[in-house]
Amino acid sequence: RHIQDERQLQADAQSSATPELWEVAQQLKEQIVEERERRKGHAAAVDALDKALRLQRLELAEERQLEALAKEHRSVSGMRSHSQDRCFAQLQEGHHALLSRKASHE
Repeated sequence: RHIQDERQLQADAQSSATPELWEVAQQLKEQIVEERERRKGHAAAVDALDKALRLQRLELAEERQLEALAKEHRSVSGMRSHSQDRCFAQLQEGHHALLSRKASHE
């Protein structure tokens, strides 16, 4: 029904309007269609950028979690290393003490 009404209005306007006005009206309609298409393209580009940004945010959050986990592992490894260094130093001291006693008994 809407399309029929529009066609009737076009026919009425075409018969009563001067050809110049009709030409201007047609050009304006074409410009409106072109602008709608440009806006659709723009909206699609914005959607694509938004999706890419969301994915990058997710990747960044994952990277931060991995970084935190790596720092935690590094800290644990550092504590283990320090503990092993102390144990080794104690063993060396004990070994030197034994060597000193052995040398004094000879």
